[in-house]
Amino acid sequence: MVSIQKFLRYWLITVILSLFTTFAFADETTNPVGYWNTMSDKTNTVTSVVQIWEEQNVLKAKVVKIIPANGEEANPVCSKCKGDNYNKPIAGMTILWDMVPTGNNKWGKGQLLDPKTGNVYRGSMTLSQDGNQIKLKGTSGMFSKTKTWVRTNKPE
Repeated sequence: MVSIQKFLRYWLITVILSLFTTFAFADETTNPVGYWNTMSDKTNTVTSVVQIWEEQNVLKAKVVKIIPANGEEANPVCSKCKGDNYNKPIAGMTILWDMVPTGNNKWGKGQLLDPKTGNVYRGSMTLSQDGNQIKLKGTSGMFSKTKTWVRTNKPE
């Protein structure tokens, strides 16, 4: 009788510890919430830092820092945006909204704003297995483009 109680106690402790370990590991690699570097297609250098957060079970993202290339404006505005974003600073602007989970490490049915063109696209994204890259896909009609964001620390 005592050995069964010991077995059950050890078994329960093992299960609880396994669950904590699983949730801690899963959170690091399957959660896109955090800070991400956006990259230039031409130079493969960092152009901005974006913060993704979750609000009411949907993901949103905003530009938190612009990293201008030589000769580029340090505080650009969205001169091609329409509506409330017209001529507003890109830093601080929400550029991704309404992303909902659609599968394992996948989100979609959202919207993406390209501040350079002012265009809004249907968006989806896939988080890499290690949780350090996002493939972000914007679609308009039959055309689509995919960008890669790389996880980073909070900018200074």
